[in-house]
Amino acid sequence: APPDDISIGNIVTVNGDHTALSVDMDVGEYAALGPRVVTIQTANGSTTLASLSINTLTIANAIAGETPVTSFPLGVVVGSGSTASTNIDLFSPELSIIRGAGVTSIQPLSSMTGTTVTLTIKGYELASVSAVNFEPAQGVSVGAPQIAADGLSLTVDVTIDASAQITTRQLTVVSAGTNLPFIKSEFSRFDILGPLPVVNFISPNFIVAGNTSVIDIHGDSIDTVNSVRIDPSQGLTVSAPQLNADNSIATVQVTADLTAPRGNHTLIVSSASGESTAIPSAANQLNVVDAEVLTVNSSLVSPLLGVLKGSDPTSVVTHDYTVASDLLGILIPESPTTATQSYYGQKLSVVKGGYVGSVSPDAMQVGTTSSVIISGVGMQDVSAIEVLPSDGVTVQSPLMINAGATEVTVDIVVAADAAKTLRQIIVHQNGDTTSRLPFVKADASLIAIAGGLPTIDSISPVLQVANSQFELLVRGQGMQEVTAVNAYDGNGTLESLIVFGTPAINVDGTELRVPVIVDRLVPSGTKAIVLAVPVGQTNTVPTPVNTLTIDTVIN
Repeated sequence: APPDDISIGNIVTVNGDHTALSVDMDVGEYAALGPRVVTIQTANGSTTLASLSINTLTIANAIAGETPVTSFPLGVVVGSGSTASTNIDLFSPELSIIRGAGVTSIQPLSSMTGTTVTLTIKGYELASVSAVNFEPAQGVSVGAPQIAADGLSLTVDVTIDASAQITTRQLTVVSAGTNLPFIKSEFSRFDILGPLPVVNFISPNFIVAGNTSVIDIHGDSIDTVNSVRIDPSQGLTVSAPQLNADNSIATVQVTADLTAPRGNHTLIVSSASGESTAIPSAANQLNVVDAEVLTVNSSLVSPLLGVLKGSDPTSVVTHDYTVASDLLGILIPESPTTATQSYYGQKLSVVKGGYVGSVSPDAMQVGTTSSVIISGVGMQDVSAIEVLPSDGVTVQSPLMINAGATEVTVDIVVAADAAKTLRQIIVHQNGDTTSRLPFVKADASLIAIAGGLPTIDSISPVLQVANSQFELLVRGQGMQEVTAVNAYDGNGTLESLIVFGTPAINVDGTELRVPVIVDRLVPSGTKAIVLAVPVGQTNTVPTPVNTLTIDTVIN
């Protein structure tokens, strides 16, 4: 003290008998000259701030009788008039030397609330490790260490409460009653993250090509969002999100240039915990449209038509119809009551001439060739199929048109390293690459590039009774793209009396949790847990890793 322009390293090394410690210290060139008091802080307090001979460090610009071994960076100018300069980094990475037992790495160093994660700790002489602790410990439960036979690694299960405080915790690894040193200080810090953000809806959900729109994003954990992206991103730029006063809505500016593919794009939000789902849904779709799509030329709806019958123009024939009415407000004297009702209708598409109705399949797996069938009307003049963005995708020739001009079949090759994004199908006619056969629905032109089928390693629980509710945990690999969970009986028939909610998946796709309701009338026996992804689903046959057994209960 005082600490001006002096920094202390994060790693403190204590000798075996606890009589000495060492730590890195960096003294800046602008540090004031003179004495400094060195203090040591522990859980029980700190040493004295009084300046004594045993705790005083003097900062000087030279040491009598010694020659400095360092100098300021030397600038060398080559050639007349040259003012080129080079910045030299005077700092090197941390160098840590551990003798005896110590920790060299811990993975992972973060996890979300409401999850269980297995920590893998590597190091030396770990055979005597008795505990792994978190500080503060509230909301965190740690299992017993499972130590490898060679003493170079161990694993431990850590369960984080859904209500645990989102913060950074200090990790300690205890061996023979002593906290082991870490080779890097960052390995001793564990981040507890909040849940993944979820997009519930966006408003507006369209943007006109060549324009900029302000988009409001509504959802869960929106207050944690730090960035927003749109997939596919071609021709689209997104600003940094801004939160409203109560942190419930994130607002971004989206600019769509004229090259942006028309149709739906997926809006994805990111936080420290990870990203919202990239699977397209009604909640996260932003539709890029042309200006003329928004132009209404005439009304398609007219008032009820009254018809007069008979020669007497004063004779009016009336008819009573019950069609529909707004909500009825009843007024109580001096206490008026009002109600507001919002009405929504399906999109209406009017097409003249040929059109495209659907694309099947709606997803293609990386590293495969898919036969894609484009269905519609009046497609006899189709000359080419284009996929945008085209990176990693090759459309094969020739394409095949059926006799009725209602189907076009084409093979599309997806590279193994193709980006797993949403792509747009463009149908050209008469050899004109600027022409586009319209789609009845904009989202019908979209096709997903997806990974392969996930694998299931285990499920928990494996036994459950009828007429119950529980949470199912599925462990496996590659589960990031799972859209639904189902159960099938031993005959491969969908078990409709077991209902699954929306799955929640961790960032690396190794754990999936889903709420389950088992009807009281469900037949007993083994059921295969099946994961659905855009390109298909896992095995519907019960196996040792995917089987849930249901026992009936007589009430």
